[in-house]
Amino acid sequence: MKILVTCLFIFFSLVTQAASNDIDCSDSILTGLPFNRCGLGEVRASKKGGENQNSWANYVDGTSELQVRYHQAITDGGGLTRNLNKPSEILARLKTVAPTFTTDSSNWGPLIEKSESDYFVSYERPGGKKCLAFFRRGDKIYTDTWKWMMYAFFCRISETPIPVSEGEFLVNLIKIKNN
Repeated sequence: MKILVTCLFIFFSLVTQAASNDIDCSDSILTGLPFNRCGLGEVRASKKGGENQNSWANYVDGTSELQVRYHQAITDGGGLTRNLNKPSEILARLKTVAPTFTTDSSNWGPLIEKSESDYFVSYERPGGKKCLAFFRRGDKIYTDTWKWMMYAFFCRISETPIPVSEGEFLVNLIKIKNN
């Protein structure tokens, strides 16, 4: 069963990241944790005429998995326009932005606002995995448009929920090069 779950995770990771290019993790904009698979998405036009780019990094071992997705404006006029002003909008986005980490999930808790730009929510995945999803955004550059957004999904096999303090610790270890 463990082999099947691992194979499914790898397959879905490949499917959802098909629009990006694998890169050496030492070249990733995401640092601070021992990521073992990283990627860089295609440059895309923003609604304001600039350009945006996505990066991602994964860490997987025998009992834990972590995925970080970072979306950033890379030119003037870039920016991430999302309706993410209300907790319900942020929670809906967390449930859909990383299908490899949220498909077949259940027992979603309430969204916990740790600051004006940091949010956590707990949930469960099949196989006894307890998870935390995290959302952080950078400075607003236009109405409802941000310079960057980061999502992190951390799951591990556990009898008890992952404490938010542990999720905060992990997320605060993630650093963005040149930021």
